[in-house]
Amino acid sequence: MALACGDALGAAVSGMSHAQIAQAFPLGLDRFHPGHALSRLPDHAPGLPTDETEMTLRLAEAYFLEAGMLRIPTLIRSWVRWYQEGPYWELDPDPACHQALMKLANGVSFLKSAQNSPSTGSAMRVAPVGLIFAFEETHRHADALLQSALTHDHAEATAAALCMAEAVAFLLRTHQRPFSRDAFLETLVDVTHPHSPELARTLKTLPKAPQDLSDRASETVPAALSLFLQHRDDLPAAMMAAAHAGGPTDTLASMVGALAGAYLGREAIPESWIDGLQILPRLERSAQGVNILANARWACLQDQ
Repeated sequence: MALACGDALGAAVSGMSHAQIAQAFPLGLDRFHPGHALSRLPDHAPGLPTDETEMTLRLAEAYFLEAGMLRIPTLIRSWVRWYQEGPYWELDPDPACHQALMKLANGVSFLKSAQNSPSTGSAMRVAPVGLIFAFEETHRHADALLQSALTHDHAEATAAALCMAEAVAFLLRTHQRPFSRDAFLETLVDVTHPHSPELARTLKTLPKAPQDLSDRASETVPAALSLFLQHRDDLPAAMMAAAHAGGPTDTLASMVGALAGAYLGREAIPESWIDGLQILPRLERSAQGVNILANARWACLQDQ
C-alpha cells in the first residue's frame, strides 16, 4: 500500500528536476496531484500509480495464483496481458522492462528476454518477495533473482533486486523496533557484493541529499535507502522527500514507500493518501493476500 502511495505521489513530477519541482510545489508534495506539464506523465490522473505498482501487483498476484510459489509462466502471462491490453504506455514503463515484455509478447523465450540494463526495473517491484519470505533467506534470494532475470541481465540490476528484497525482509522482521543503521546496511552489503561490488560500495556511503537521479539502480537504490533511514519514523516525510528529489521520482518514492511500509505498517500512511488511490480495492486484496502467504510461511517454519 505504501509503495503505491509513493508511486502515485511521485508520478506527478516524474522526470522533472529538483529545482523544477521546488518551483512548481514550493509548499511540498503532500497529496496526489495530476501530472505536471513538465513531467514525463503530463496527462496522469491524481492518485493513479504507475508501472512500479502494476508490476509489483502482478508479481504478488502470481504468488496467489500458485499457492505461494513463483511460477514463471504464470507471471509472464500476467505481465504480457498488461503489455497487450493496458493501461501500459500511460504508466511510463521502465525501458528495459518494456523491451523484455515486447519480446515475451512476441513469443521469445524467457531465457532470452532480459535486457543488459542497469536500470531499477527489477528492484522497484521485488517487495512482495521480501514480505512473503521475510524469514526464509534461500527462497527470498532465489525468487528475487528469478523475477529479475526475466527483464534484466545486468549485475547491477540483479544486485539491486536482491538488496531491496533483503531490505524489505529485514525491516518487516524488525517492524517498528529500533535497529542499528550500520547492521542494516552491512546486511545489504553482504547480499549485494557478490553480484555487484560497485553497488555494494555505494551502500557504504549513502547520499545525504540525493537529487536529479537517473534510472540507474546504483543511484536510485542508495537514494531510497538514505531517505528512508533519514525519516525512518515518519513515512510521509520520507516519501515527500523522495518525490522532491528530481528524476524518476515515482520509482524512488515507491521504493521508499516499500521500505517505510515494511517497517512502520499501514497505520503510518495518511488515510487521505489511501482514500485517494484509484485502484484501492485491488491494492487491498493484494495486501491481504501477501499477509496471508507471509503468515502461512511463518506458521510452516514454526511447525518444523
